Amino acid sequence: MKKALLLLFVFFGIAYASSERISQIHFEIKSLEDQKPILFKIIQTCNAEMPPIKNSLNEVKAYRKKVDAAIDQNVVNTVISGGINVGFEVLGGFSGGKFVELGAWIAGKAIGVGMEKSSTFGGVSYYKSKVDGVSQAYQNLTPELKKLSQIAKSSDEAMKSYYNKYGKYKETFGLGDAGVFTTRMRLIVEQADVAILALETLHLHLFRTEEDAQRDLRNLERQIQVLREELEQLNQQEKEEKPKKEENKTELSKEDYETGLLPEIKAPSAQLPNMPQSCYKTYKNKQEVEQLIKAEEEARKIAEGINESVKDTGIQRAKAQSDYLNAIQEQYSKIVSKYNKGTFYQYSLAGSAHEDVKQGRFPTGYPFQVFLKDTQDAGDDLIKRTQVFIQDLEELTNTMLEGLPTNYDETLAQLVFDRDSYIARFYAIRTECLPGNTRELGFTVNGYPDSIASSLKGLKQKYLQELEKLKKQKEEFVQWHNERMSTLRTYFAKRRSEMVEEIAKYEKELAQQDAMRSKILKLAQKAIAIYSGNEFIKKDSSYIYIPRTKMQESVCETIKSLRSEFESGIPANVIKLEKDIKNFLKMERYYTPSGFPLDAYVEFGVDVAKLQDIQAKKSIEYSQGVQFFNTSGSSLQNVKDDLDNNKFYQLGLFYPDTIFKQISDKQMRALQDIKSLIKNFKLETKNLLDSSRVSQDAKENFKSYIKNIEKVFKENFGCLALDHQMIDGLVDEIEDLKSILSKIDSKQTYINASSLFSALQELSHTIDNFSIDLDNPEKFLKDYQAIKDEYERLYTLINTTYANALFEVDKRKLNEELLKIEPKFSAYEEHKKFLSQQDGNSIVEELYKNFAQEYSNKNLSSLMSLISDEWQSQSDGTTLMDLEDTLGNSFSIFNEVNCNISSLNIQNVSSNLYRVNYVITIVGLIYENDIKHEEKSSVYEEVRIENGRAKISKTLNGRFWQER
Repeated sequence: MKKALLLLFVFFGIAYASSERISQIHFEIKSLEDQKPILFKIIQTCNAEMPPIKNSLNEVKAYRKKVDAAIDQNVVNTVISGGINVGFEVLGGFSGGKFVELGAWIAGKAIGVGMEKSSTFGGVSYYKSKVDGVSQAYQNLTPELKKLSQIAKSSDEAMKSYYNKYGKYKETFGLGDAGVFTTRMRLIVEQADVAILALETLHLHLFRTEEDAQRDLRNLERQIQVLREELEQLNQQEKEEKPKKEENKTELSKEDYETGLLPEIKAPSAQLPNMPQSCYKTYKNKQEVEQLIKAEEEARKIAEGINESVKDTGIQRAKAQSDYLNAIQEQYSKIVSKYNKGTFYQYSLAGSAHEDVKQGRFPTGYPFQVFLKDTQDAGDDLIKRTQVFIQDLEELTNTMLEGLPTNYDETLAQLVFDRDSYIARFYAIRTECLPGNTRELGFTVNGYPDSIASSLKGLKQKYLQELEKLKKQKEEFVQWHNERMSTLRTYFAKRRSEMVEEIAKYEKELAQQDAMRSKILKLAQKAIAIYSGNEFIKKDSSYIYIPRTKMQESVCETIKSLRSEFESGIPANVIKLEKDIKNFLKMERYYTPSGFPLDAYVEFGVDVAKLQDIQAKKSIEYSQGVQFFNTSGSSLQNVKDDLDNNKFYQLGLFYPDTIFKQISDKQMRALQDIKSLIKNFKLETKNLLDSSRVSQDAKENFKSYIKNIEKVFKENFGCLALDHQMIDGLVDEIEDLKSILSKIDSKQTYINASSLFSALQELSHTIDNFSIDLDNPEKFLKDYQAIKDEYERLYTLINTTYANALFEVDKRKLNEELLKIEPKFSAYEEHKKFLSQQDGNSIVEELYKNFAQEYSNKNLSSLMSLISDEWQSQSDGTTLMDLEDTLGNSFSIFNEVNCNISSLNIQNVSSNLYRVNYVITIVGLIYENDIKHEEKSSVYEEVRIENGRAKISKTLNGRFWQER
């Protein structure tokens, strides 16, 4: 290929073309060199910007986490101390806008001037889109970071002014600085999420722009190298041609025409000098010599006149021949000009395509058939013009010597002969008698130059050599052109195949992007449809979910119901939906097609403008469809996170008209109540700690006090983790109260027995007026048990609880009253025992009724549930597992089983233990063999009643299962 290129440049080594091409190459190299600083600046800026962008991204993420963790801590500080500390670190200032300026510079200078002149780049729209993407990403990022910084750094008063002005969260200021702080923190978290997305998008744009600029810089360097090689070849060729041009100069100056070939000789002096003695040997005397000299002087004058004629005739001859030479050169120039009227091959569209092919690139802007036709036409035209050039030059060289003017030659030759004859006569005497002055004729002898004829012959020789060279080069070019056409056809066929794959790849990637976007749009439409329902209300630019849970007596029970609501139904569905949308939005950025195959579409005749218009409309539709989710959302996930982390204070501030505010208010009141109770407890117990004896009533009151605190705590905070910020330290304070109570409880007590005496008198009166209701045994048992419980309570207080706190005399009298009451229970106890026995017999009867029924139904599991897990057989050592296997086998063998229990006798041994004997008859039927098997046994067992349910606990004699 290099040899072919060298031949091409040699072939077009004509001065007119080479000079023009050298100038053009210098211009192209300068244009390309001017673009290198542009690319260097893009690469340098991207490399400089990416690390701080990455650092800023990490800073914002860490800052968001820190702010989120700080919210609860500051809320607790607010509640306890009534003040707040917002002196935490805030994200440093961000010097944005650098790339916005760079983008404007590139669009105004680089793209407008340099890039559109270079095939290195894909044109203005191709590269401007890259920079615009980065500029837009920076423009999107800068206000988001600025807004984040402003919110974080603003004073409390500024934040209040902002909220009041725009009508946001006015109701949160009832809690003072805590409301301002929490609102600001929440806004910071939300704004940080927006900034994080913007930073990630910008970093991706910078990475891709730097990568593209590096590739373009490598292509530009290769293009400059090719131009430099071509320039070096042209300079070498011009250097070789320059000496030949100098040799072929044939024009004569005016002085050449006038002076001829001989040098000018000065005229002789007036006085003859002394002549040598040898002169007188030939001539008689000096006078004779002088006479002869005078005679010769006349001859000199005649020669001088003839010489003027030689001069004039020589000038006319030289002028005529010079004009002829100029005419020959002018004719040659016309031949060259005629040749140069065509388009030089290397400057044609085909030449451009060839350069792209040599560099491993494909030509851009035109279909391959246009390139092929242009290449073929340019080659054919060049061959045709070259052939005409050869023919015209051959015709010129064949006739150029024949037309040289010769009409002055004969006259001029005769004049020179006559002039030289007279000069010869004059030279004879002067040579002998005037040595040293023999050429002092007194005039210039004119000759006639013959250099034009010689130049014409040299020019013809040059033209003949050029003809031979052209013919040879034409043959080489024809062969090279044919080979090149074949190469281009093969290459273009290969490129078309590659373009098919490029289009297929692009359209596949585009289809994947469309599928992903379609999926996102469907999810977005589904989410918007849910937002439009009655479960949501729109506030500002977001949607707020209204929980359906109602406030219950216990906050923790309410929270439990609220979490259940958020873990299922609409909130859970919307949270999953929004999470899917945001995940898909992140993924969609990586579904961007790798590159628009513009040249491939042009090659196959696709309407690129229409195609790009369709894609632009689809992109606009997609951007509008997902805009809400890129900037906002329903915030349900944040609510769910706060709910899971029990951040009801913040939720109440942000959603004041919901259950969250009710929970927050109740927790805050409970927190204040507990702190007030703790404070009062410590005040009331302060003096008692220094006392040696404490009233029992006081002890009881303080115990109730702590129970009340624990009850309030459990109902409102029992569902929170012990390390939750809101109750941090509260559990320890309650434990401190218990420690104080323990110290008080350990002190000796004293008690007023009057209340105990009154209680005993009232109990005695109640027993005296209590009667047995035979028609309503259940009411009797309930009322009687209440009386017995009161008796037991008083007995425990007197003899256990207050045993050491009562005065001995009071204690003795109280026990005497107890002894008076105790005999009154005997009649009631007998009736209670009777009722209990009657009730137990019924339960045992119901047990064996169910036993016979489940046995007949072959319901093994239900039958085994009537037998205690501790059951044992004293008749044959059968275990519970053996019993279950035996009964299971019987039920599987017999198609039908009938069980009958008779002669049931029940005897009460203790309150829950009964002994039972009965006769059991078991009949088993096998239909297929018409077999009937019957067993009868007398059984003696123990039955226990536990929690109102009777179970067979032991078989003492006999068995109710078939023999194994």
